[in-house]
Amino acid sequence: MIKLAIISPGFLPVPAVNGGAVEQLITNILDENEKNHTFDIDVYTINDPKLSKLNYKYTNIIVIKDLNKKYIAHLFHGVKNWVYKFIYHHKKDTFLGQQFAKLYKQNFYDAVLVENNMDIFISLLPKLNKEKKYFHLHNDFNNGDPAKTVYKTKIVIKNADTVITVSSFLEKKLKRLGATRVKILPNCIEKRKFKNLTLGEKLKERKKLLLGKKDFVCTYIGRIDRDKGIEEYLNAMLLLKNNPRIKGLVVGNLNNKYAYNLRDSTKNKNIIFTDYVANDSIYKILAISDCIVIPTQVEEAFGLVALEAMYMKIPIIASNSGALPDLLSNSGAPVIKRDANFIKDLAKEIFRMSNELQKRKWIGNREYDNSQKYSLTQSEYFEKFIDLFY
Repeated sequence: MIKLAIISPGFLPVPAVNGGAVEQLITNILDENEKNHTFDIDVYTINDPKLSKLNYKYTNIIVIKDLNKKYIAHLFHGVKNWVYKFIYHHKKDTFLGQQFAKLYKQNFYDAVLVENNMDIFISLLPKLNKEKKYFHLHNDFNNGDPAKTVYKTKIVIKNADTVITVSSFLEKKLKRLGATRVKILPNCIEKRKFKNLTLGEKLKERKKLLLGKKDFVCTYIGRIDRDKGIEEYLNAMLLLKNNPRIKGLVVGNLNNKYAYNLRDSTKNKNIIFTDYVANDSIYKILAISDCIVIPTQVEEAFGLVALEAMYMKIPIIASNSGALPDLLSNSGAPVIKRDANFIKDLAKEIFRMSNELQKRKWIGNREYDNSQKYSLTQSEYFEKFIDLFY
C-alpha cells in the first residue's frame, strides 16, 4: 500500500466543497480510492468549515488553519520576499507554500503529488527526501503567468521524479525545456452526467432561454475572461447580427466587473447571457446547442468543454490554441488560426455551420469517436492514475 501525500493548489478547499476544476479531479481520486483502496492518502488543503463534515476511510484531510489571521507572519514573509526578489530577481517562496511545508510530515510518505502549484512544490523541496516526487501540471507555463515562469518550471523539471501533464501539447513544451520524465494523464468527464434530451425536452429548455425551435444556437461555455476569447466571440456574432436565426448563448459566471461590463455593453439582441450554470446542468446547455465555440486566445492546456461537447456529438468551432487541435484532429471541426482575421474567420465558420445540418452531424459523430480515446468515467481516470505510481 502506497502512502501518498496530495498537496492541493491552495486556492480552494479539497475535497471540492466550493468547486474548482483541479479540486474536483482530486476529489474524484479520493472518492475512487474509497471504493478501491489503493492508497493511504493525506490531502493537504486550505480550510473550510464544510470540510469538518466529511468522513473518508482512507484519506486524512490536513488543513492550514487560520491562514488569513496570520497577519504579522504574512507581512514579515512579504518583506523578506521583496528583499530576495530585489537581489535575485525572483521570489524565494510564497507564504502559502511555507505554511504547507510546515505541516508536511517529513520522512513519512512513499510518494508526494503536488497539484499545479510550482511555488508550493519549491517550498516543499527542503523537506522531501526518499519519497517519489510528482508534479501535476494542469495548465500552460511561460506565458506571462508569474506563478509558472521558465525559472520555476526548470526547478520542477530538475527535481520531480515525474511531471504529469494533461496533454501532449504540454508534454512537448516541457521536453523543449529538457524534461525527460513526463507522463500524460488527460482530464476526464463522467459520461453518465451528459445525457441526451428528447426533442420535447430540448424545446422546453430552449423556451426557458427565449430560444425558438428553428434558431441556430451557437454557444460559448467558460469563464468570462479576455484570454478565453469571449470578446472575439461577441465581435464575430456582431458581424452576424443581421441573421436573426443565429443566436449566441454565453454561459459563464457574471461574478466580476469585467463580465458585467461586457454583458451590459453588448449591443446585440441575438446574444443571451445565462450567468452561472451548475456543472450538473451543463448537459442541458450542450443538448440545446447547435455548435460550441471555443475561441481561446492563449494556449489551452486541455479543453474539458471540448471533450464534453465531443461526447455529446455537438460540433465545435475552435481556435488553434494549445491542445485543441489534437483533441479535434480528424473530426472535420473548424480550427481557426489566431491572427488578424480571426474574428472574420470565426463569423464565416459560424454562418457556414448554421446552413449545413448534415455536416454538423458528420462532425459531431467524428468528434464522438475521438472522445472514446479519453477517460469517460471517474473509475477509468483512477485506473490511469494508479498506473503512474505502480
